[in-house]
Amino acid sequence: MNFLSEFLLEILFAVVIIIIIIPVIKILNKKAEENMDEDSFSVRGPFLDFLGGILCTLLGGASLVHIIFFANYTIQLWIYVLCSLFLGFGLFLIIYHAIWEVRVDGDQIIYIPLAAKKQVIIFNAITRVKINKDGEIMVYDGDKTLFSVKETCKGYNIFISRLEREKIKFDS
Repeated sequence: MNFLSEFLLEILFAVVIIIIIIPVIKILNKKAEENMDEDSFSVRGPFLDFLGGILCTLLGGASLVHIIFFANYTIQLWIYVLCSLFLGFGLFLIIYHAIWEVRVDGDQIIYIPLAAKKQVIIFNAITRVKINKDGEIMVYDGDKTLFSVKETCKGYNIFISRLEREKIKFDS
C-alpha cells in the first residue's frame, strides 16, 4: 500500500469517528448543563473542535513521522505540505478550544476570544440575539456582532435560557 492510500484510509477513519461522536457529545453536553447554575457558568468551545484538533494533529504528525523515518519510496512535496497543514490546523484547533470561552457571572458576560482582548459585556448591552439555521447563536449590540456560540458548545442551552430570562429579543 502506498502512502496516499494509507493517508486516505486514516482520513476515512477520522471522519467515521467524528460522525459517531457528534450525537454523543450533544448528550454529554446536556447532562453537564443539568448541574450548571444560570447565574454563574461557562460556555466552552465545542468539544468536537478539540477532538478534531487531536485527530488532525495525530494524523498529520504520524504521517510526517512515517514519511521522514519509515517511508522507503519517493514522497512528493505536496504530501509534506498536506501533512504539515493537518498538523498545524490540528494544533490551532486545540489552542482555540483551550482559550475560547464565554463566562457568565451575575449580570456580566466575559468573552475571551482567541486572538483579541477579553471583553466584559453586561446583559443590558445586548440588543438582540439571532439563531442561525445551524443553531449558532449570534449576540448583537445594535448592528455590531459581539460574539457567537455554536450549538455543540458546552453550556449552549443554559446560555439560551439565561438570555430568555433577561428578556432579550430573539430573531430567527
